[in-house]
Formats: sequence, C-alpha cells, structure tokens
Amino acid sequence: MRKAAVAAVSVLVLVSMLSGCMIAAPVIPPQGWVYNDTKSPISTNFKDTPVGTKMGTASAFSLLWGLIGFGDCSIHAAARQGGLSRIYHADYEHFNILGIYTKTTVFVYGE
Repeated sequence: MRKAAVAAVSVLVLVSMLSGCMIAAPVIPPQGWVYNDTKSPISTNFKDTPVGTKMGTASAFSLLWGLIGFGDCSIHAAARQGGLSRIYHADYEHFNILGIYTKTTVFVYGE
C-alpha cells in the first residue's frame, strides 16, 4: 500500500511540474530542456495586420524549476511600456537554462 501511495504522489508531482511547461500559443517552437532560446508569434492572423512602428516589451521570470516566479509579461504591460494605444500583433520569446533560470518576454507591435 505504501509503494502505491508513493507512486501516486510521484506521478501527481511530475504531472503538475510538467503541466507548467505547456505553452498556450498557436505556434510552439521546439523546446530545449538544457538550454532554450526560442521566439514565436502569439497571433497568426497576418492577412490584414499592418506593421507597427512602435514596440513594447514585458517579461516574467522563474527561478529554481518554478519554485519562484515573478513579473508581468502580459500584452497590456508590454503595450503600456511601449506607449502603444493600438496593438497590431505580438510575439514572445522563451529563454531557459536547465530550468534554474527561465524568462518569458512578450513583444507587442503597434502605434
């Protein structure tokens, strides 16, 4: 019984840790477990999207495999930082070294 309980707890911990690694974006670039530095669009509707002349950024960080997380990488924070009142499209960048240090940055483009 004890082995079953330990196995169940281990599976739950593993699933909860890995679920935080899921990226909910339309384009998910390859991810590296040891080192990762990838960029990708958040939106894919480019047919009628103009190219903006201004850009804003916002970042959030994680340390020690997600034990500590802080920052605001929302589109609103990036638009506020860039002084944008109209957003045309957005990209994101994900940087990771062994899960010890992780940074996600959102880039918004507009006017």
